[in-house]
Amino acid sequence: MSVLQRFSDEVRHRTAQQKFSMSLTVGQTYVLRELRAAYSALDGEEFADLRSQIALLEESFKQPLTAAIKKQLNIIRRNGITGKNLVRMLSDLYHDHGMREHDFQLRHRVERDSEDLPRIICSEAFV
Repeated sequence: MSVLQRFSDEVRHRTAQQKFSMSLTVGQTYVLRELRAAYSALDGEEFADLRSQIALLEESFKQPLTAAIKKQLNIIRRNGITGKNLVRMLSDLYHDHGMREHDFQLRHRVERDSEDLPRIICSEAFV
């Protein structure tokens, strides 16, 4: 009985750990790294607005994202966009996809829940 109890505890612990751990995509990792580099490159008070914008973008793109945004981040990574161009493109993504709105969180939750459903794929190739 004690082995079963320990096993159940371990399963609960690992399930909770998977559920709440932050796993970033390759595109997110690239964007966050480049945002940090752009932030550290800005010196002086004249860049205060740009620094606050970069901080907001960094927090936003750490969150779980929809598939459409992940696809755009991969395109940005493949093209090697950095600096002010990166900040401009991410700002456009932020506004185009309404990441600030509560609706964004709802859309993401629905998308994530649909990914949890098992998919049965049956296919036969006609040769």
